[in-house]
Amino acid sequence: MITTLTKEQSDLIPKYLELGLKIGRDSSPVDKDKAEKSISYIYDKSGYKKPQIWFGQSPLSVLIIIKLIQEGLGKNIRQNIRQNIRQNIRQNIGQNIWQKIWQNIRQNIRQNIGQNIWQNIRQNIGQNIWQNIEQNIEQNIGQNIWQNIGQNIRQNIWQNIWQNIWQNIWQNIRQNIGQNIGQNIWQNIWQNIGQNIGQNIWQNIEQNIWQNIEQNIYFWGQQDINWIIYYKFFKDANLLPMDEKFEFVDVLYDLACSCGWVYTFENMVFVCEKPSIHLDERGRLHKDGGMALKYSDGYGLYMLHGIPCPEKLVMTKETDLDLKEWINCVDVDVRAQFVKKFGVERLKSYGKIIDSKDIFINKNLHYELINMEVVLNEPSLYLLMENPSVEGLFHMEGVKDCSSVAEALTFRKPQKMKAIPVDEKGEEWFQQGDVCIWPRNAKSLKEFPKVLT
Repeated sequence: MITTLTKEQSDLIPKYLELGLKIGRDSSPVDKDKAEKSISYIYDKSGYKKPQIWFGQSPLSVLIIIKLIQEGLGKNIRQNIRQNIRQNIRQNIGQNIWQKIWQNIRQNIRQNIGQNIWQNIRQNIGQNIWQNIEQNIEQNIGQNIWQNIGQNIRQNIWQNIWQNIWQNIWQNIRQNIGQNIGQNIWQNIWQNIGQNIGQNIWQNIEQNIWQNIEQNIYFWGQQDINWIIYYKFFKDANLLPMDEKFEFVDVLYDLACSCGWVYTFENMVFVCEKPSIHLDERGRLHKDGGMALKYSDGYGLYMLHGIPCPEKLVMTKETDLDLKEWINCVDVDVRAQFVKKFGVERLKSYGKIIDSKDIFINKNLHYELINMEVVLNEPSLYLLMENPSVEGLFHMEGVKDCSSVAEALTFRKPQKMKAIPVDEKGEEWFQQGDVCIWPRNAKSLKEFPKVLT
């Protein structure tokens, strides 16, 4: 057992962090040879025959193809899958899939594509992809596929696409993949690895690898590099006992370097391209006037400074934004991006400043209470405040029955907190966003939090 790292081992840490970011942000074409080699290794070591490998443009494209195959587009496709699936799909459903679907996807699939696919590339390649893509594909398939696929497909495969994709795409894909690949592939691999790793590391690997692959059913490719690079560091820094069975870490690393998402079945694997990405100066997904993350088939995400935003907000010039439309946007993060794009000084020029106040908490923060009645044609008070953690980001929060910044800040506190008297000698409390934390039995509280983030 060791208690410290050598200088050589310590020097590897920043290098591996940078390497992980580079791989996660890579937009180069799929390395088909490397991907096929890695996938074949995994299947072979797990006792499965080499699968047929398909290469698709995006997770959306691949999921549509998977669904069509699962539900069947007539006996001909099912009978001829092994011979030439691509040709048979073209023959059975003509140009509608390969031309019209992708043309229509490019034009119409882009609205409200949702949650954050990478927050600073999955918080430096780490946390939110599944939530975002799942919600985006569900929302967009449900809302747009029927309108976009076209008249011929409506007549020929209505039952297969509309009813099954909207109702069952996630349930069926999970069930079918789970049934096909089952426990065997991954259990065999993890059993082999588990015999050669210490107990503490094994528990960590079990929690991370098992959750990322077995439970999520598929492999995130380059976007799984955050946890792969972690274990590769331990391996390459000689911090774990090694033998040939631990080659699996290098195999996963090669797969992450070679492609995007990978959907695994017993006899068939679907591999996605890598998306092109645009980042702001802080490494967050961002592109004003276009998709911040985009696949070659047109599927992607509209993001402003790491926040998923509606296409209309991203694509509309700041001079053409409608203040009335966005000032009461339900999503506070989207509203903050609107304020940033619209311009704080320009926004204030439309209203009347009732009160302003500088308050030092973590740093000096400026607050203004503004009446926007002139714009909205009704009494409308808003508290304009600088984000304490993000430089240059302002929030616009609606308040009622306030005549000062202090009253507006009190209005935003939890109801239970409002009942506690404010006193200079009161107890300290903390605030993170809209969450306030104070002592349970406090008789009085200071007016402002000690820490605000």
